[in-house]
Amino acid sequence: MTLERGRYTQFILAAGLIFAILSILYILRVVFIPILLAFFIAYVLNPLVELLERKRINRTTAVVFILVILLFISFFLFSSLLSVIQREVGIASEKLPAYIASLGSNILPKLKTMFMLKDMPTTIEGLFSSIGNYIKGLPPDIISMLLEWLSSAFKNTISYTIGLLGFLIMPFYLFYILKDFKKIKTIVWYYLPPKQRDWLDIKWSEIDYILGVFLKGQFILCIIMTILYSVSLYVIGVELSFLIGAIAGVAFLVPFMGLIVGVLLGATMALLQFQDILHPLYVIIAFVIMQIVEAYLITPKLIGMKVGLHPVITIVSILVWGELLGLFGILIAVPLTAILKVFLKSVTEYYRSSFIFD
Repeated sequence: MTLERGRYTQFILAAGLIFAILSILYILRVVFIPILLAFFIAYVLNPLVELLERKRINRTTAVVFILVILLFISFFLFSSLLSVIQREVGIASEKLPAYIASLGSNILPKLKTMFMLKDMPTTIEGLFSSIGNYIKGLPPDIISMLLEWLSSAFKNTISYTIGLLGFLIMPFYLFYILKDFKKIKTIVWYYLPPKQRDWLDIKWSEIDYILGVFLKGQFILCIIMTILYSVSLYVIGVELSFLIGAIAGVAFLVPFMGLIVGVLLGATMALLQFQDILHPLYVIIAFVIMQIVEAYLITPKLIGMKVGLHPVITIVSILVWGELLGLFGILIAVPLTAILKVFLKSVTEYYRSSFIFD
């Protein structure tokens, strides 16, 4: 019993230490988020660097080579996509004013009649003018709240500037972390309790496997969904199909976000272009079908149940980590929650075998 209580005390102290470290990271998250992101990218690129090392290439040289290749690939993809996007945006921008004007003359009178709104304007210009007059007539309390929000935003300017600076120097973080990746692992391993190293090694293997499956699967999934979104919008006849498909495909890095972004952009463009309810409905149906195909056919093949998170847990994790860490938290919500699940499973097993459960 005394031994069990001693182990329980050690567990509480370890949990308290971890909580303190996480609290410091949260308080200084503006500084640490770029560093953590650099660590994450270094973890992804490290196998390639080790592969070059096995070819008897110096690690620093290997790191520089990988980063230069990555820079060239990024530049090539960006320039290729940019030319296609510029062409689509150029075509759409020529037609967009006519779409908006026609939408106002066709839709607004119907809405006015349907909802019996006597004072509703029947032109886009009149609608914007009405909205402007409404904003001018807002009570002083609402205006003061807006001014307070602007003041708060101004006070956070220094914090945002520090965060932006951190992201600008992130390539330097990435270079040095990747160059000294083995040394960092050795230092971390040195400070781990010797009696827990075997257990932590097992847990790290589980985490490494989950991250590998998730990253590989999510990358391929984004490419597949980009193609499916673009082709479906093209078949429906929606302009900017490639641009909207690409944005929705990238948004699919966050579960369910690709569906939301794709439906909003695709349905809006379809409404502006065709000015009926049928084509936006086609877009919604197409995206819902693709979401079902992704959930029941594509994802099980690519990722399967390896990550092992229920859809409800996935949504809650996105909301929680997004609230804590902003956009970065949304991006890493699923893998981070899957990692926590690995340790939570061990905590649950320890609790069930402890004197407390008896």
